Amino acid sequence: MLMAQSATSANMTLAFSEAPHIFTDSLHPRSMPEITWTHGDDLCNCTFQRIGDWSNPYLGLTRRVRVCCLEQRMLEGNEDLVQDIPGYFNENTGQFETEPWVWDGEDDMPEHLFMRQTAIIQGLSLDETRVKFEGVEPPKGIPRPKVVKEKVIMSEHEVIGRQVMRIQELEKQTNALLKVIHSIKSGELDLNRIELQDNGLTINDEDEVIGEEG
Repeated sequence: MLMAQSATSANMTLAFSEAPHIFTDSLHPRSMPEITWTHGDDLCNCTFQRIGDWSNPYLGLTRRVRVCCLEQRMLEGNEDLVQDIPGYFNENTGQFETEPWVWDGEDDMPEHLFMRQTAIIQGLSLDETRVKFEGVEPPKGIPRPKVVKEKVIMSEHEVIGRQVMRIQELEKQTNALLKVIHSIKSGELDLNRIELQDNGLTINDEDEVIGEEG
């Protein structure tokens, strides 16, 4: 059984070594890129720009892939497997919307998105749009209105009423504490029955918490 496993491993290693493949030393890249790719950098004509990004601080390495361009190359000759639909599928309505939306984001519209939207509306190629609309600023963002909490305005009588209730509650607590002190001094109350709590104190066999705010 062991010999059979060894033979299989040897065959797999041999098969891999003989398989045609391109060796790239991704563990030891030799130079920094002249241009760092980022999403929306508009360095290609792909409709949906996508940049794959993998980075690890413990390796000190980063890999970025122009996924959109790679996908385009893979699809060449396989156009029958692609659906480019002239409409945005709105999942909320289950319908395609053929008119591009007016920009309503909080931030300014990204330039790469503005150029593609303009090319679609004008019926131009992306290169023609870049030349014709060079220097034209994308639509500005629309800040969301700040939510202002409504202040509860009390009348003078309501304020006075609340203060009176507060004073009455404090007087009630003070009288209860005085009663406890007198009971301790007269020997009517055993200290072992008193239990301190965060919001006051309680006397065992009694439900009221003395000192608790109402």
